[in-house]
Amino acid sequence: MRSRAASVKKAEREWPHPTPQSDSSTTRSRFCHPRFATIAGNQITPFTVKDDPMFQWTSKYNIDQPTVDEEHRELFAMINRIGEDIAAGDDSVDELEGALDALLDYARTHFADEEAIMQEQQVDPRHIRRQQMEHRSFFYDIEKLRSLTADEPMAERYEKLLTFVTNWLIFHTLRTDQQLGIQLRAIAAGSEPAQAFEQSETQALSAVLYRPMVEALVHLWSDAMERVHDLEKQLAAGAGSSREDASRVESA
Repeated sequence: MRSRAASVKKAEREWPHPTPQSDSSTTRSRFCHPRFATIAGNQITPFTVKDDPMFQWTSKYNIDQPTVDEEHRELFAMINRIGEDIAAGDDSVDELEGALDALLDYARTHFADEEAIMQEQQVDPRHIRRQQMEHRSFFYDIEKLRSLTADEPMAERYEKLLTFVTNWLIFHTLRTDQQLGIQLRAIAAGSEPAQAFEQSETQALSAVLYRPMVEALVHLWSDAMERVHDLEKQLAAGAGSSREDASRVESA
C-alpha cells in the first residue's frame, strides 16, 4: 500500500498550480471583497464595516477525522484572516496576493492529505473518484475565472474570486466531505466500503448544514447568471451592430 506521504506527493504533482499573472499596476489576479475595501492602484482603502468572518467554522461541521477537521478549520481561518487584512487596510495588494497563494497551496496540501486518508482507510473507489474530480476541478475553475476576469475592474475581479473560493469550499466541505465522514465512521464500525458508500448516498445530512450550503449555491448561481447576462448583452450588441452594417450596405 502506498504511504500517505507518497500519495500526497503524487496528488500535488497532478494538480495545476496557479500561474502568475500581471497587469499594468504590477498586481496579479487575486481576491478582494467590496464589503471590506476599495482598491486604488496597489493600495487598499478600508470601508468602515462590521468585521465579521466570511464563514465561521464550528465543531458541528466536523467529520470526526482529526487531520481533515483541523485542515478544514485552518482553510476557513485563512480566508477570514485575508478578510481581516483587507478590512484593516494595512497590507498592499501584493501582500494579500501572497496570503492567497498560501491559501491555495494549503488547499492543495489538504486535498492530497484527504485523498491519502481515503486510500489508507480503503474508502469505496466511487467516492475517491468523486473527491479527485472535485479537487482538480477547483484549481481548473479558479484559473479559468482568473483568466475571464483579467480585464475587469480590480475590486470586481477580487470579489468574484474570493466569493468563488469561499462558496466552493463551503459546498465541498459540507456536502462531499460530510459524505466521506459518514463512510469513515461506518468503516470503523465494521461496514464494508461499498456498504458505507451506499449509506452515505442515502443518509440525510444534518439540517445544520443546509443553510450555509444553500447560501453558497445561491452565490455561485448568481455569479454564473451574471456572466450569462453579460454574454447575452454582448451578443445583442453584436447583433445590433450587424443589422446597422447591413442597413448601411443596402442604403449605399
